[in-house]
Amino acid sequence: MLKFRDIDISDKDWINELLRKSDFMGCEYSFANNMAWKRLYDSKITRYKNFYISCAFNTDDNIPSFTFPAGSGDYKDVISQLRAFSESIGKPLKLWGVTRNGVDILNEYFDSQFTCSLDRDSSDYIYSTENLINLKGKKYHKKRNHLA
Repeated sequence: MLKFRDIDISDKDWINELLRKSDFMGCEYSFANNMAWKRLYDSKITRYKNFYISCAFNTDDNIPSFTFPAGSGDYKDVISQLRAFSESIGKPLKLWGVTRNGVDILNEYFDSQFTCSLDRDSSDYIYSTENLINLKGKKYHKKRNHLA
């Protein structure tokens, strides 16, 4: 059975290694973000074989929400472990922050067993490096009124 614990700065190296293997594009796949948000969501972590798993236990619907596992190996096995953990606490399995790659993996191994929906409020914005470097955009100049 999976055992979750608090994330710690000493976890940085192994977590970053597994995050790089997945190369998922989402803010959930950042060690720094996981550290920053751990208290708000009561997030806990675990390592299962060659996967990094993060779970938010403090959610609006009281259903623990797992970030799609990052790493490499047998996705069918690791998702089955998440399902078994969820069933052991009497909750349905809920994955969030699932990228297009994750949806493809779920469809490949679990043929329509999952329902996917877009949560626009949790969507990330992706910017090109050039746009960030140049910071092009509208400039706002406030006109000042002078009284004589």
